[in-house]
Parts: sequence; structure tokens; C-alpha cells
Amino acid sequence: MGALIAYEVTRRLFREGRAEVAHLLVSGRAAPQLPFRKRRWDLPEPEFVQALRELGGFSDEVLNDPELMDAATVLGACGTAFAMRYIRANIQGGIEIGFDAATASLIAAQTVKGAAELLLKKQTHPEQEIDKVTTPKGCTIAGLNEMEHRGFSSSLIKGLVASYQKIGQD
Repeated sequence: MGALIAYEVTRRLFREGRAEVAHLLVSGRAAPQLPFRKRRWDLPEPEFVQALRELGGFSDEVLNDPELMDAATVLGACGTAFAMRYIRANIQGGIEIGFDAATASLIAAQTVKGAAELLLKKQTHPEQEIDKVTTPKGCTIAGLNEMEHRGFSSSLIKGLVASYQKIGQD
């Protein structure tokens, strides 16, 4: 919460011309009054799997199959880094078309959050939702086609496969 407050105060001061902000670095941790929770990634394998089961989001099929657990690690953990790269590129594109970095960051993050919430809530395939916002000769289809011509989906798939193959080597 403190990082969010620092960000909003800094943004406001910058907008009002009362601060020249080059960088805002924040760090977060659990509130000191809360009990320390053991890090899940340090748990022995059976306890780790049980902790994942309690969190939800993984089927028993995945949790009971070591190969699928490796694949879930890639899709979840590496996928998070890949999503961050998408967000970073979205921010950079936003700056290029006229937004300041803070505004581009907020729009990019909220857009990804909204897209994920939509898929989770509706239980639909992404293409169904893409079709709803893509109009003939519109800006969305123009951008999607350019991204595909540049290898967007292919490079993401290849990145996931490379990460999965790396797990198998270790």
C-alpha cells in the first residue's frame, strides 16, 4: 500500500509541476504486525504441492504429474516474465504515441488486468473476446496483423518451448 501511495503522490506532484521526478524506486514487504509466512518455494516437494493445492488454480491432474508441473512452472512463472515484456513493450508504444511513462504504465497494466479478468470470468477463448473488439478495416485488426506479421504469437510460443526444454536439461 505504501508503494501505491508513493506513486500517486509523486504522480500528482509531477503533474502539478511541484516535483521534477526522474525515478521512483519503491520496495514492498508484508506489514510488520503480520506473522511471518514461510516461503512456499522453500518447501519440500510434497508440502509445496499441497500449498499449491490450497491456493487453487491447479487441477489435481497437473499437481500429480511431474511433467505437467514443469510445464505449469513454465506457463506460470516464465509466462509472467513474458507478460511483463508485453506490458513493457505496450508502455514503450504508449510513450511513442504520446503518453507520459506513468500514464502509459497505468493503462498498460489495467488493460492486461482487465483482459485476464474477462477471460477468467467468462471462461471464453481469447479469440472470442478479440473478435468482439475488432472491426473491419479498424485499428485493432491493423495492429494485430502487423504484430502477427512480425512473429508475435510464434515468438511467444517458441519462448515457452525453449523455457520448457531448459527445465528438462537441468
